[in-house]
Amino acid sequence: MFCKYCGKDIVDEAVVCIHCGRDLGIGKHNGSTSSEKWGGGIYALLIIGAILIPAIGLVMGLLNIDNENKRNQAETLVAIGVINMIITLIILIF
Repeated sequence: MFCKYCGKDIVDEAVVCIHCGRDLGIGKHNGSTSSEKWGGGIYALLIIGAILIPAIGLVMGLLNIDNENKRNQAETLVAIGVINMIITLIILIF
């Protein structure tokens, strides 16, 4: 293979030209998205989990919010559900 910048001969697996030092724009590090990093199926499961698990906490908290005996626990579940959903989605985006 030849460098597209300086034209000198380089190995086929090179990602940087050893002669001119320019990035050849090949390899997994260029343009990889989070779905490529995690894999499509795992990425989908992480998104579902990031939404479903905190949503269950929200529902459980909202169902018990009127119960005076469990009000503190319900408010905690709602808060944890919202915070967990936000943090997990931020992590998945980056």
